[in-house]
Amino acid sequence: MTVRATDRPDASPGGREGSPPGWLAELVRSLDRPLTSYHLVLGVSGMLLALGLVMVLSASSVYSLDKYGSPYAIAIRQVVWVAAGLPLAFVASRLPQGVLRALAYPALILTCGLLAATFTPLGREINGNRNWLSFGGPFMIQPSEAAKLALVLWGADLFARKEKLLGEWKHLLVPFVPVCSLVLALVLGQGDLGTSLVLFSLVLVMLFVVGMPMRFFGLFVAAVGAIVTFFAVSADHRLARLTNFLDPFHDPLGTGYQAVHSRYALGTGGWWGIGIGNSREKWGTLPEAHTDF
Repeated sequence: MTVRATDRPDASPGGREGSPPGWLAELVRSLDRPLTSYHLVLGVSGMLLALGLVMVLSASSVYSLDKYGSPYAIAIRQVVWVAAGLPLAFVASRLPQGVLRALAYPALILTCGLLAATFTPLGREINGNRNWLSFGGPFMIQPSEAAKLALVLWGADLFARKEKLLGEWKHLLVPFVPVCSLVLALVLGQGDLGTSLVLFSLVLVMLFVVGMPMRFFGLFVAAVGAIVTFFAVSADHRLARLTNFLDPFHDPLGTGYQAVHSRYALGTGGWWGIGIGNSREKWGTLPEAHTDF
């Protein structure tokens, strides 16, 4: 029997002629493994999470000191959410597929119930959008955020069950589109056009991925575009944002305020910034500097 060099346990790419030696060969071998993409995504996600916490601390310190008496109050709140979220994310990554599919319908029903509850006295209006639920004290949730995950989970389960029927447009659209329309109507009713656009995008992407014919896809995109345009121009503050985008300095103290100060920030910091903690715009100049901005 002939034994090739690559069949031996101690064989490595670095041992073959022309192959990179030492640590470089180990790196190449590591990147060749099936879980490489998982490790890269995990590593990049961890880096973004750490950077995000640092930037929240930097951007919120002045506002936090003024409102709560401590420059770390908002940053600590974010750390608490991360500490709660990481174990939950780990558990979710270990759940069997059957469990996730079993959660699809309860998650969607619960989300719709919470969205509907925003129109009751439990709902709270913040910055013109009634998209928060208050359960007393500091405990508030935004159901439209959970709706994103619930729609994806439910839609994936639905299309998996109907896989052999998706060649017929009726099975492709029903009941997916009516249910999604209900969720979108609830979010639009809250006045939250931004989250509605994200949900619209999720619906379109899922239909595209499962193979919706391009003629139907084009009609669907056109219909969504018409709805979005209607809601964008039907409210004065939304229309002002759109029209002011081209010339924010026309109304620098009103509708152009955020855009003008974002330009100031970029003009001061340039490509590389002026260093963590040294921002000038966070000193009460930018509204919601540590979240939206």
